[in-house]
Parts: sequence; structure tokens; C-alpha cells
Amino acid sequence: MKKIFNIFLLATLSLIFVTGCSDDKYEVVDPVANMVKIVSRETTLPASASQGKVVVDATSPVTVTSTADGWLTTTVEGNTILINVDFNSSLESRSATLTIKSGTKESQVAVIQEGVIVNFDLGEATSIKFSSDAQTVEYPVSSNCDVEFSTDVDWINIAEAESRASNEKVILISLDENHNGPRSGNIVYKAGLREGYIPVDQDMSILGEYELRYYTGSSKATSAKKSCVISKTESGYICTVQLSSSESYEVPLTYDAEKSTLAIYNATQVGTYNDKDAFSMILGPKTDGTGTYNTTNASVNISGDIVYDKEEGAVICEFLDNGSWSGYIARAVYIRTYNTNPPSGSVVSTRVQFWYPTLYKADK
Repeated sequence: MKKIFNIFLLATLSLIFVTGCSDDKYEVVDPVANMVKIVSRETTLPASASQGKVVVDATSPVTVTSTADGWLTTTVEGNTILINVDFNSSLESRSATLTIKSGTKESQVAVIQEGVIVNFDLGEATSIKFSSDAQTVEYPVSSNCDVEFSTDVDWINIAEAESRASNEKVILISLDENHNGPRSGNIVYKAGLREGYIPVDQDMSILGEYELRYYTGSSKATSAKKSCVISKTESGYICTVQLSSSESYEVPLTYDAEKSTLAIYNATQVGTYNDKDAFSMILGPKTDGTGTYNTTNASVNISGDIVYDKEEGAVICEFLDNGSWSGYIARAVYIRTYNTNPPSGSVVSTRVQFWYPTLYKADK
């Protein structure tokens, strides 16, 4: 009997519980229904003074307020909110929140303005390097605002070219020909609070007016010098040596730009004298220091490193023996005439002897 009663009690309680639950009511709230619908937005803006916008879907008049402290203003044109920001001269970005209302609906939108960004991609280099020639090159600059360019030397000129992308500027860097030693300057840039510089190095020129300094004999008892000019032709470089007002010779030079060296080769024609062909001839003693000898071997040469002496402010190239004449030491360059070309046999005349020759060009 007790078992039947317990079953009946359990069934009764279950019925009461189910009946009680069926009386509860739940209300589902849709938060989107109370928000202004955002159709599109342009709210991430560059550092430059610029404009963005927010387009909404609203049937009631639209109003907007901002948390910005004066650097952002808004204008409502129907369902479009125009956002205008002042130039952000800071290196840091800044942000504000727009509260948009239409009737009983409301939404918030964040506006972010970037800080000043200026990028120069030099790769692994620390400066822009140029040869000594006059030249103009284009250089891309990535920035999100206007950039002012200037230079701290008068041989670098800067101009802006038409941008090829929305975030890229192209500057034209023009350099004058460098007639002297190596030189350095800077391209200076400024954008808001960001200031910096790009180092510019220009190689020294081997062209121009020189003194050919030398000794008249192997003992170095008497020194002398002649005026000469290094110029470039279609066939290479030449050094025009002026012996007198009526006598000059064009000595071919072999220039190695990578090693920055000059060489004068033996048995090379340099001009004529009294209708005879004149040649540059290499002379010197044997490796034991005895005697003075010459050779007709055209592979023999005398060479020197092109260096810039900062203290003297001069380009200097001292021609020395380089081992090209086996068994001998190249010490001098003679200008000699012969009856034959290439030179062989007896010398007709010796026009000049340049012992231990050195080219010297002082800065203008």
C-alpha cells in the first residue's frame, strides 16, 4: 500500500512542476534593432589633413558627436557623415569615437588617424652613393603626408616628380659633376615632428687638370713637373702632357674603377715628333738594383692607386712597379721616338724622362 502511495505522490509532484514551468515568459532582446545601421565607413586616415566618411541607413534625421579635442570635425549630409581631420604632426597615431544617433537608435564608430610616416628604403646601404659624373636619378619615398626636402650642400639638387602611387612620392636627385676628391652631403627631410636626413656620397673624379710630378733621373736629385689633363674619349682615358707650348703627347691610361687604379702601358703610341711615332716606354733596373733597361713588351706597365689626401685636399696617383716586368723594377716612363711601329731597334730620340711619376690634382 505504501509503494502505491509513493508512486502517486511522485506523479502529482511532477505534474505540479510541469504546470508551474509552463507559466514562465522569456523576452528576447535584439540589440541590432536599437543601433543605427552602418552601410560603409572610411575612418582610418593618414597623417595629412584629409577627409573620411561614414554612410548610414536611417529614416530619421542623423546627428553625430565626437570625443576628439578639436582635431576632428563632422558634417552631416543626409545619411552621409563627412569626417575632416587636421594634419597630425605627431609621430603617434590618435583616435576618437563618433556617436551617431537617428531617432531612438544609436551607434558608435572609431576614427583613427595615423602619425607621421616617412620611409626611405636604402636596403643594406647606409647612404646613397654616386659616381663622379653629373647625373639625375629617381628615388621613391613612401609617406602618408607632405614632406619638405632640402640639402645642406650646393652640389645636390632636389625636385619632386609626380607620384606613382597614393602613398609614394618620387624625388629627383641631381648631382653636379665632381671635379675634385670624394665628397659627402645630406638630403634633409621634414614632415611634422619627423626630421631626418639621407647621406649622399659622390665618388671623386679622375678627370681634370693635373700636375705630373717626377724626377729627371733615378737618383731623385732633381725634381720637375709638367701640366697635364686627364680626359675621357670613346676609346678610354688619356693624359695629355704638355712639354712645351708646341709639344704635347697623349698618354693612354688604363682605369680600373673597381680597384681605383691607373696604369700606363709600355710601347703605346702617344703621338709624333718630327714625323716619327712617339711611344711611352717603361724603364728601370734589374731586381738587384743594377743598370737601367727598357723593353718592347707591350704587357709591361706601371700603375698606381688613386687616393684622396684630405690634408692636402688633392687627388694623388703615384705610379709604382707592380710586378708586370719579370726580373726588373719599373721606375720610369720615357717618351721616345722610333723608326718603326710598334717600336723596335734603335731609339731616334728621347723627348722626356719621368722617373717616379706622380699625378697630383688639387681641389679647385
